[in-house]
Amino acid sequence: MNAKSVDMSLCEYKQCTINFIDNAQQRKDFFSTADAVLFQGGRLINKPPIRCHANQVYVFTSIESPIHLMFSYGGKRWYNTINWTMTYRLDSDILYKYGSLKLKNLTDIPKEKNYEQIFKEKTKEVAWLVSDCPTEGKREKYVNILQKYMKVDIYGRCGPFKNCTKEEGTKCLQKIGKDYKFYLSFENSVCKDYMTEKVFGWFQRDIITVVRGARNYDKLLPKNTYIDTHKFTSVKDLAEYLKKLSKNKEEYIKYLREKDKYETESLRTQVQRAYCDLCKRLHHIEDYKRTYQNIDQWWLTDSCQRTPTDIH
Repeated sequence: MNAKSVDMSLCEYKQCTINFIDNAQQRKDFFSTADAVLFQGGRLINKPPIRCHANQVYVFTSIESPIHLMFSYGGKRWYNTINWTMTYRLDSDILYKYGSLKLKNLTDIPKEKNYEQIFKEKTKEVAWLVSDCPTEGKREKYVNILQKYMKVDIYGRCGPFKNCTKEEGTKCLQKIGKDYKFYLSFENSVCKDYMTEKVFGWFQRDIITVVRGARNYDKLLPKNTYIDTHKFTSVKDLAEYLKKLSKNKEEYIKYLREKDKYETESLRTQVQRAYCDLCKRLHHIEDYKRTYQNIDQWWLTDSCQRTPTDIH
């Protein structure tokens, strides 16, 4: 899902039009009349263009983490230029997330679900589906240590179980959700608020996700619906907790019941919401006026762990 799929007729303010620049002529035509211009974080050009009118808004946007998209942030030439931010970060002006969760209606929460049978059928401990092997967040090293203490089956290009391919699709995911008690939803970067589809894609399955990356999951996910590696003093401590939980049927089922109170909102919904919010702001521009003195500082300072401290 990208902005080309956004339907502005679904927004509260429907009068905005989104244009995509593919060549120099389009850049010239659209830029001169645009109310907002979006610049991709990590790929800022060396020098910001001159605004065509006083109220033209410059928006810094990114759905990738700073450490994963280290190209150019423009430097001092971009100081006092960016007006709004549109990213996954909770302190962004406009939230542009990979997904979200919301409480189900009481009538939608399963009442007759056989949680004991679900637990009984889970004969394996931990699964991880991954095809991006060396990462900035060193998640592969974390898992290597975890494997010293418990069985972790790695699917995809980075592990021995390569049969879980795109062709296998839903069938493979269903099997993992059915057979395993835990799934590793580990991000490629350890950065503030950085939580991708790795979490949301597994949330509706009957499996407990173990998360690593965002550093502040308490602000991002409902309590008792996940296990956060950052809450443990070492990889060994996490392994001991997982092994203990895997043998405790009642406690394990509590997680599944709590998860079942929520439903996921897709990336499509998030992108639609972000552009609707952008359009609303443009219609009330006086209420949202601001300028970032140093966008590099906002985006980069204390945002990521370049050398993760939890791998021991």
